[in-house]
Amino acid sequence: MKLSPRRQQVLELLATGATNPQIALALGLSVDTVKTHVKVLLRRLEVVSRAEAVAVGYQRGLLGAKRE
Repeated sequence: MKLSPRRQQVLELLATGATNPQIALALGLSVDTVKTHVKVLLRRLEVVSRAEAVAVGYQRGLLGAKRE
């Protein structure tokens, strides 16, 4: 699975434990836009929580050393 560059950035920030407002500030987005990206990520990764999204991100090589 390949994510858009923006959704990849959001997932990477989720992995740091960043909140929606922190992600918004870091990426120059509105909090509502970040919420939309997070919802789409959860749906695409077929998970129900941010923590689960990060775990699946590592498992699928979207995060960490395995990432291309």
